[in-house]
Amino acid sequence: MTRCANCIQMLQMLKSRGFMSRKELAVALKCNIRNIGEYRKELEEAGFEIVSTSGKYGGYILKSDCLLPSLSLSDTEMRSVKEMRDYLNSHQDFIMKQEMNSVFDKILSDDSRMQINNSVYLYNEQYILSNKLRNMIQIMEQAIQTQKVIEITYRSMKDDAPNSFRIHPYEIINYMGAYYCIAYSLKAKDFRIYKFSEERMKQVTIKEETFLRDRKFDIKHHIGQSGLIKDEVIEVEMEIYDEAAIFCAEKRIGIQQRHEWKDEHTLCFSTIFEGKQAALSFILSLGEKAKVMKPKYLAEEIKAQAKAIQKRYDGNNGHG
Repeated sequence: MTRCANCIQMLQMLKSRGFMSRKELAVALKCNIRNIGEYRKELEEAGFEIVSTSGKYGGYILKSDCLLPSLSLSDTEMRSVKEMRDYLNSHQDFIMKQEMNSVFDKILSDDSRMQINNSVYLYNEQYILSNKLRNMIQIMEQAIQTQKVIEITYRSMKDDAPNSFRIHPYEIINYMGAYYCIAYSLKAKDFRIYKFSEERMKQVTIKEETFLRDRKFDIKHHIGQSGLIKDEVIEVEMEIYDEAAIFCAEKRIGIQQRHEWKDEHTLCFSTIFEGKQAALSFILSLGEKAKVMKPKYLAEEIKAQAKAIQKRYDGNNGHG
């Protein structure tokens, strides 16, 4: 990056982030820490007043009345941009975080109303991608952009060992702290979802062979409405009791959720799940606080699961 570009970016960061130490600026600009003082001098010569503090925690802050051209964003627009930046920074798995921060700096440096308190607490999932997975995702992104065929070595949930085959990668999705690729499998002759995981994704190799992307491809046809996996839909009616009833009344569960209080302790609840496993997982998580009314086959499945759980804890299945 040129000296002029570094000066401009330093100005944007000070305007959007407020106080920054010399070390923070040097890391962000990928330069030597002694260059920061030189950049400050050039900015002051250009008419920008930068206040300096000395000592161990010394650094720079741009004087608040320093004006830059304005985008004329509203207060709510400014708040939404700032909260989006904080949200992305709270997710360690976001690959393009450094580049996106640069974008936010350019937007947020444009307005003097930056002392906005966030109304949202952002939970950091502490999900960190390994360098191997990051590299695989970058290779996959390159293949998507250039429409190159990928040879993948992958172990599905049903396989005992990884298999190698070729795919046409279409989209990369981040869902609940993990990355997935939607691709057309030349082996299965259909679209599949592949998870970037140390346990599943073993190798990704970009090939010279190209593919023609299907113009009719629509990602909505390949992912679910309430989860990543698109599956058969099951409409479930149940009664939910006590504190679990309050929890379910407040939370969005499945698709087209409906509920009505039968009495102060009982909630008549119905929703649509995508896939039997999603329905079973949710119902079993409620334990004795729920009873399935419809469909009957799902109620029988819950009974069978409960018996199997009891048997395992009793140690009568040979594994206890």
